[in-house]
Formats: sequence, structure tokens, C-alpha cells
Amino acid sequence: MCKIWSCSLIVFGNYNYMADFPDSLYNPRTKQNRSGVVYDATKTKQIFAEDVTKLDDEVVAIENYLGFDQAEVHETVNDRLADLYFNGNTIIGYNRISSPADSTTYYSGMAGRTMQTSNASFAFYIFQKCTLWAVRWRIVRTGTVPTSEACSLYLTTRGTDYLLSNTLDFSTTSSYTNLTTISADLVATNTIYFKLVTPAWVTNPGEIYLQTQIMLKPTIH
Repeated sequence: MCKIWSCSLIVFGNYNYMADFPDSLYNPRTKQNRSGVVYDATKTKQIFAEDVTKLDDEVVAIENYLGFDQAEVHETVNDRLADLYFNGNTIIGYNRISSPADSTTYYSGMAGRTMQTSNASFAFYIFQKCTLWAVRWRIVRTGTVPTSEACSLYLTTRGTDYLLSNTLDFSTTSSYTNLTTISADLVATNTIYFKLVTPAWVTNPGEIYLQTQIMLKPTIH
């Protein structure tokens, strides 16, 4: 014997068998219970408008969260997620210091600020579980050519200093560029910043600029 659930709702609008997503977001039709029908969660063999509307709301929420690529940079949402996973994100910093002092540690991070001797407001904050896998950096000296004492540059995260270079001799060149591979697992609220440690120069340089690109990949389980 076949049992059929009872249905207590009516719908308005044209029925369309074709899915809208990912070309556009789902726009569900209005559902209403039949006259006199009151939603009752205990009636598990009866379908109410609220049951279907809740499912519609979940679909719309998921599609809005994923989004769709109107610019057609990616053909599918899966392509976009794969691009995010394999290529990750990049955060960029740009800082400078004029007339750096001898034997001093300067902190660097977010773009547009002058390096300081404390890290009160420079750190990049992490907002999701991810892996730091590389940093591309460029450090440039302008103005006065210093004597040959070398600077050191570090990336710091989770209490660990990663040495990027300890041979920054600006008497022989005005710029250094490098891509350094780093393996560090990060979680939300972790920070990343840079430390420039100056030597005891006999003649100090004029200005030093630091440009950075930090490469992150989301951690997916």
C-alpha cells in the first residue's frame, strides 16, 4: 500500500525546470499555506509552506555566500574555489624609514606607514585558518650610500623569527629582491610583521624602503 504525505500549501508563479545558479541567484516563488491551515511542527507527514520556504532561504543564503562570477573570470564556482585554494591570497605592505639609527630594530607591516621601533600598529592580522608559504620582498636604499655594515631582515609570526636576509649591504647595491619560501600554519588572530635590524654604521644611509607580498593559502579540512 502506498502512503502519500498531505500538502497544505499553494504556490504562485511560473514553474521553471532550469536552475538559475551559477548564472544568476535563485529567486524563489512565494509559498502560502491553504486557507485555514496553521503550521504545526509536530505534523511530520504534512508539508507546510514554512518547510519549503526555509529550504528556499537556505539555498539563497548558500548562493549569496558563494556568489557568481558576473565578470566571467572563472567559469564555475568550483573553479573560483580551486583558484583560491591553489593560488591563495596575497597581502601587501609598503613602509619606509628616514635616517635609520644604528643598532636598532624597526618594525614594518601594513602599507603606508613609517617604520617604528615598536610593533604597536604594524602587524597584519589573520582572519582564517591558513598556511603562510612564501614572502616576496624588496628592500631599497635611497640617498646617502652607507658604509658596508650589513642589515638583517626577518618575518615574524607566532613568536618565530624567519630570517629573510642578514647580508643587506647597501654600500654595494641600492636594492635587494627575493622570494623566500616559509612554512607556517596560522589561525585567526595570529599576526605577521617584519623586523629590520640595523648595524652600527660608520656612515648611515639616507632612506630605506621595504615592499612585501605575503602569500597565504587557506587550510581546508
